[in-house]
Amino acid sequence: MQWLVGQDPWSERLAVVPLAQAVQDVEAIGTIGAAQTLGEIRQSAPALAIVREWYDPDRWDEHAELDSLPDDTPFDVEDWLGECTWQPVVRLRTAELAPQDLLEEYGRLDDGFGIDYEPAPWLSVEDQPAIEARLRKMDYEIVHDDALLTAYLG
Repeated sequence: MQWLVGQDPWSERLAVVPLAQAVQDVEAIGTIGAAQTLGEIRQSAPALAIVREWYDPDRWDEHAELDSLPDDTPFDVEDWLGECTWQPVVRLRTAELAPQDLLEEYGRLDDGFGIDYEPAPWLSVEDQPAIEARLRKMDYEIVHDDALLTAYLG
């Protein structure tokens, strides 16, 4: 298994996410951000999964189920999904998917706050060499891809 490992450029947090999940999340973020129609969303399984999760037929006069809408239905991310809460967050993916023993040994208490802020244990860039050594010891491959991480953090 390959793990995307790298620093969040705006904090001291270390991202540790399965590479395949990171690629799917970035595909979804890009597709949703650029889509003009529902048909464009349907061309990306990761994007469609997010839209299915967040779509609320009661927000619309027609109360239409997502699958009944035609491909040429206009898609506007803010109208359909709201501000940014739909977007996969790399710090939450790290807390959700990083190996549990890494989080137990190196995880730090999250003291962030805010209306939509979801606290989660985090890993520090200070521990990156030890974390990467532990992942290698578990026979995982480390991938450093700053462009992918930047796209994730959007």
